[in-house]
Amino acid sequence: MVFSQFAKLVKPLPIVGFAVVAAICLAAAQPAKAQDTDGQGPAPWRSFTVWLAAAPGRAEEFAAFEAYLAQAGVKDVVPAWQLIRTATSWRQCGDPFAIPERRLWPNITPALAFVRDRIVPVIGPVEPVAVFRDEAMNRCAGGARGSVHRRFAALDLTPQRPLSLADLTAALCPIHAAHGPRARIGLGFYRGRRFHVD
Repeated sequence: MVFSQFAKLVKPLPIVGFAVVAAICLAAAQPAKAQDTDGQGPAPWRSFTVWLAAAPGRAEEFAAFEAYLAQAGVKDVVPAWQLIRTATSWRQCGDPFAIPERRLWPNITPALAFVRDRIVPVIGPVEPVAVFRDEAMNRCAGGARGSVHRRFAALDLTPQRPLSLADLTAALCPIHAAHGPRARIGLGFYRGRRFHVD
């Protein structure tokens, strides 16, 4: 089975046991014939500023979200605007950004803390490319029915350094094995250089 087919079977992973993650990591580390891309890619900062100004109340709600991240101690893990990206397939599905309801904001802090404390020190800075999706966006983007993206509890990330999928699995699988179960954090891999933390 080629990795891109395998990735479709496992994306995204919920919190899983060590044996399942180990099997995925071994399969993912197999050499790929060609590096896949992340499709259309994320919307840039300029698109975010235009989106933010396009509706009344958005800027105020985003400022409240940034204040929440600061209060929760996770403001500087990644730029806050990247945390409201919906899906890389947003052009077919709707808006590139969505601010989750305030009641959902605490759901993202464990994943952000894990990224800050365990992932960034090993692989360097990361960029969220898909985080929150409401039901309609999740369906259109092909997300799993039970996707934790709908609860604002998952991050799809790419490394900013030029790391291959084999590099990522070699670095991240041992981190997850050592710290993921205790932190109740799941790890998954997609094709290309994209991975999932929830």
